Amino acid sequence: EMTLIAKRYGATIDKFIGDAIVCHFGNDNSLGEKADAVACVQMSIDMQLRMRELAAQWIEQGFMEPLQIRCGIHSGYAAVGNFGSQERMEYTVIGSSINLASRIQTEANPGDILLSHTTWALVRGDFKMESLPNIKPKGFQREIPVYRVLF
Repeated sequence: EMTLIAKRYGATIDKFIGDAIVCHFGNDNSLGEKADAVACVQMSIDMQLRMRELAAQWIEQGFMEPLQIRCGIHSGYAAVGNFGSQERMEYTVIGSSINLASRIQTEANPGDILLSHTTWALVRGDFKMESLPNIKPKGFQREIPVYRVLF
């Protein structure tokens, strides 16, 4: 279900890690930094809404704790390409922007979509959001402002 939503918005699905989906915007099919950020936030909203629908179905079927998702979004530069060695090569994205998005995601509660200040600045006129206390992500020197998307 989430893969279908990601593809509808033009996201590149990078990988599945356990129960996580890593996807990115801005490669060859980029619509520009702002349009990519808007598409990413809207994709995340649609994913959250779809999970709510699925949760209702699962509860009806007897599941006591349906799956929930949390989203972390950061806009920035990353290296995209084939990385690895002769033994194992993988097309992926790497860089501190990717790490920050991951760290923001870990700060989110189930059902939340959290944005970095960089993404917030790109989409602030397109979505309702609220400011949250800054976070100090592992591996980063300074605190990072974060925002919750209200939907």
